[in-house]
Order: sequence, then structure tokens, then C-alpha cells
Amino acid sequence: MIRKSAFIKKVKDITIGSTLTLVLLGSGNLLSSCQQQGAEREIYTRGVQTHVTEVEEGVFKITDEQVVAPEDSRAFVYYLDGRKDTLTIEQARQIATIQADTTAAPLDNQNPQHHYRGGGLGNVLYWGALGYMLGRSPGMAPHAGFYANPTAHARAQQTTSALAASRTTVPVNSRTGYFGRSAGRSSAS
Repeated sequence: MIRKSAFIKKVKDITIGSTLTLVLLGSGNLLSSCQQQGAEREIYTRGVQTHVTEVEEGVFKITDEQVVAPEDSRAFVYYLDGRKDTLTIEQARQIATIQADTTAAPLDNQNPQHHYRGGGLGNVLYWGALGYMLGRSPGMAPHAGFYANPTAHARAQQTTSALAASRTTVPVNSRTGYFGRSAGRSSAS
């Protein structure tokens, strides 16, 4: 009888421990689900098309930027050898992530021809108006050193103003909670 009661006690302890663990883990998911339901993310209701030209091997300059619908956002890259690439926002983001120095803003605003850490394609994409669509802080203006001329940079100022005015917040996707379903929604038909 002693052995049987010891066994029952162990099973009871394991059951209580497992239940407590599930309750604690479940309440953590419940809390994170509640926190995510009120979360918002920023989107742009307008987009930008950026035209980038290689001016010497490996050095690029922005020649033009235009405000477009967000789904039409692209970067058009013209190479010295005559090739032309059309980059989607995701492709531009990948290039900027790999190549751009995103750790600090360009340092020399007094000398517009100076470019911070070079005019490689990733830097030019990130520090131009398209950079806002790639995740750059809206408080950082496009840097003159990445533009082909003062006229292109002046147009960029107008483009970034239009983009900033189109920035808005929307609720984060509500597909959270237990097994990815949102609270209060049943999967049964």
C-alpha cells in the first residue's frame, strides 16, 4: 500500500506541475496576444520611383525620383555598360541591407559632393527618398552627395515631403493568439 500511495503522489505532483507550467505558458501567450492586438505599424499611402545611374565603376548617383502609387515603387538602375535593372522594394531592401552603411547619417552636409562611405548602390538606395520605404528614419533627409546634381536633390526634397505626408499607421495583423487564430474567432464552420 505504501508503494501504491507513493506512486499516486508522484503522478499527482507531475500532474500539478504540468498544469502549472501550461497555465504560466498560456498566460504569457495571452499577455503577448493582448499587447499585439493594440500594436500599429507605419505604412506609406504613396510610393517613390528612383532612377540611379552609375557614374563611374561602382559609384552611383540618383538622377530622378518621382512620387507614385505604393505598389509602383521601384528603383531603376542604369549601369555604365548599358545594362538596366529594375528593382522591387524588397530587392532594393536586400541590397541596402547588405551594402549600405546605415549606422549614421551622412556627415558632411556642407560639401554636397562628399558622400559618406562611398556612393555604392546600397548607400544610394538607402540615403535617397527610397530609403524611407526601406526602413530609414523619416527624420533623416536625403543627402545631397548621393544625387547627380542640385536640381535632382531639390526634387528629392519635394518627393520626401510628399512621402512624409502619406505616412500613416494601421493596426498590426490580428492573426495572433492560440495557434495563430485571433481571439474570439472560431475555426469551426
